[in-house]
Amino acid sequence: MRNSQRRLRYLIVVAGIVLSLSFASQECGAQKRSLNGSLSGQLRIIQVRMVSGRISAVCPVSNQSMTSNVTGTDRRERLTLNLGGGKPNISYESANPRESVSLNMEQGAAVTMRIDPTSQSDQPAVQFVQDSTGAVRLTIGSDDNAKEFRAKSVWQLMLAEPEACREHLLPLLQLLRPGWQVSQQAESLEEMLCRSTVSPDPAQRAVWQQAIKLLGSPRYVERERAEQQLLDGGQRIIPTLQGLSRGQLDAEQAYRVRRVVRQLTGDGEEDTPDRVAFWLAEDPRVWHALASRDDLTKRRIAASRLSLLLPAPVEFDPEATAEQRTSQLTRIREQHAEFFDPPASSTAASGDSKN
Repeated sequence: MRNSQRRLRYLIVVAGIVLSLSFASQECGAQKRSLNGSLSGQLRIIQVRMVSGRISAVCPVSNQSMTSNVTGTDRRERLTLNLGGGKPNISYESANPRESVSLNMEQGAAVTMRIDPTSQSDQPAVQFVQDSTGAVRLTIGSDDNAKEFRAKSVWQLMLAEPEACREHLLPLLQLLRPGWQVSQQAESLEEMLCRSTVSPDPAQRAVWQQAIKLLGSPRYVERERAEQQLLDGGQRIIPTLQGLSRGQLDAEQAYRVRRVVRQLTGDGEEDTPDRVAFWLAEDPRVWHALASRDDLTKRRIAASRLSLLLPAPVEFDPEATAEQRTSQLTRIREQHAEFFDPPASSTAASGDSKN
């Protein structure tokens, strides 16, 4: 126990020194909103990664807990780490005259981060939430002026709302993992999607839909066979499964869909742009987002992909005016609401499995 505690203290001290030096070297180019503090350096003992579009954290040190406080002339900070079983619980709070910042992570998966400005700041409030399923929500502003963006994963959120994410989400992610190159990865992901030679296969999608239906079969053998068929689809089937709404599934189907998604996304391997591009190539929401880009080539590619992925003809002219394109994309979203409307907090209804 003593050796483990000494190791934990050593890792924290080293991490704090490294991060402090990093902050000092970047002082002249500091971001508009500074989320840095001496205690945030301790978070470097936590291994934070993006896995299947979800923020995930593990820690090599387990069964330890600690709370630290720092009070300066214009800043108060508090950090609590509970490292049970390698899946950390993190609570971090920071306050200065311009804003308060909070970060909470449960079991290395559910994340809530907030920035609440004081009356001395002209910046909006920001909240980012990732629930236990990986679905994310970014809220900018408060009260009636708040804007809320939802997506199935961080990558889908960044593709759909790149400007909002660059300005408001990335500084929060930097708090969790200083130097995290998420923005550059998202840009590479977009380029790889547009260069992808993988074409949607309508026949394969029909097979997947039939398998999803058979997940609710009264025959156990058929349910097992259908689940294996979905697993054989690999990561390309994830957007299809994540897009299922609660009303489309009975309890058995919901249970098995969750199990398939968990198996396909639970290998723990950190995301790379090429890997993510492979499984997002089947997601209509991604191509709907890319259809709004300024780049005409990207709009043409997105229009072609949408026409293959959606069941009815898509009326979208990549060469139309910006106003016309916005109207056309709105109609596409309305006509195919089952593909685009964000779900509730989870994608499948909870319930017990059949015997």
